[in-house]
Amino acid sequence: MKNLKKIRKAKKLTQSDVAKELNITVSAYGNYELGQRSPTPEMLIKLAKYFQVSIDYLLDYNPTLDEIRQGFAPIKELSAEKQELLMYFDEIGDRLGTEAQKGLITYAKFIAEGNK
Repeated sequence: MKNLKKIRKAKKLTQSDVAKELNITVSAYGNYELGQRSPTPEMLIKLAKYFQVSIDYLLDYNPTLDEIRQGFAPIKELSAEKQELLMYFDEIGDRLGTEAQKGLITYAKFIAEGNK
């Protein structure tokens, strides 16, 4: 679970910080990062919630193009910041009408094309 270590370091947390928050031993958490021990499904959910990432991300799952098209997997692996951005767009989108949503999309395209 190499992504577990990567996201912990990105959030500037120690193994001890995470272990304490999840009420597990530091050695148990360290074993998860090293891949020497697999977390239970319940612990995997706790880890994903704690780090605000998908379980797929924690498991280093890379979907095939067919899985993406069928809706079984995320389009691509996203950083925590991009996930947060999408979460806010999702919240905003729920409150806005179709025209306002189209306006946001147009604006996002404008910004993206301006940074090329």
